[in-house]
Amino acid sequence: MNRWLEVLPFLAPGDSMRTFFSMSMFVVMTGLLLTSAGCGVDTAGPGKAPGAVAGGPPAVAGPKTYPVPPPDTSLSIDEYLKAGMPAPDREWHSVDMETADRILTSLTTTDYAALPRFQSSRSGAMFDRITSRDNLVLFKTDALPNELRVPTFLAYYKSHNEIYKRYLSGYIQKKVTVNELIELSGSTLRGSALLAELVNQFSPPLDKNDPNFATRSQGLTQAKRGLAITVGGALTMVSDTQNSPPSDRKRLLAALDETFPVILPELLEASQTEIVTRLRTMSQSPDLQELQPELGALAEKAKALTERKKPTP
Repeated sequence: MNRWLEVLPFLAPGDSMRTFFSMSMFVVMTGLLLTSAGCGVDTAGPGKAPGAVAGGPPAVAGPKTYPVPPPDTSLSIDEYLKAGMPAPDREWHSVDMETADRILTSLTTTDYAALPRFQSSRSGAMFDRITSRDNLVLFKTDALPNELRVPTFLAYYKSHNEIYKRYLSGYIQKKVTVNELIELSGSTLRGSALLAELVNQFSPPLDKNDPNFATRSQGLTQAKRGLAITVGGALTMVSDTQNSPPSDRKRLLAALDETFPVILPELLEASQTEIVTRLRTMSQSPDLQELQPELGALAEKAKALTERKKPTP
């Protein structure tokens, strides 16, 4: 019996699946948003340099250019602290992420430029804390009672979800950059992997004769679909050649590489096959050769992880 089913009695009906599925959809929305934003950037046609005219002499290909980032008018760390944000020089727990969500929601009521920015001299430390893997350490230790780890982490995860939503809106309004979305997507992948680990590790016994068994089984399937959607959205972002250079997208590849050992074995078989096929196609694409060797290595890793789960004939 898969232990993902057994965690659901901890939670109000549907809360965990709604939170998880909502988070996965934000990663997909990000990928679709970036793909849409890149449409029409290069009208020269396949194999031609930007600016080439159909039927005319070929233009000389110059260095690849990307959208100019909006000016950094984020707040200073002191200004965030005075507004009520938790301090960025320590780990954040669920109550801290909830506070950050509330404060950032208030600050962005008037201007999304108030959001902390990645690698900003003004607010970089605050952004780094929002996406820090160190925040997850508490949920991996016995500092919390076992029965509280999943619901407490879900509260953290839900608030992270809402902050991601703020950044998506900010990106649409051209107040933040794709770099923030890349980092938040990586953070989402790490959170998804931890949630899978927690649910598999801590769960009360489940009776197959439980009248809620069918509902929990349906919740399990939805959770696995959410995981697949999260990975698919991240791969769409990695494939986007119009909005960020390979060096930035490689950071998201690193997050996929870090989380695949946990996430891929949890997926439904068809989703596993889809991701392996997609990665193989991506690794052979001329447009993505600047992501090598990391992309090819990830494709091989995905293949090995999914084959490991299948029984030998």
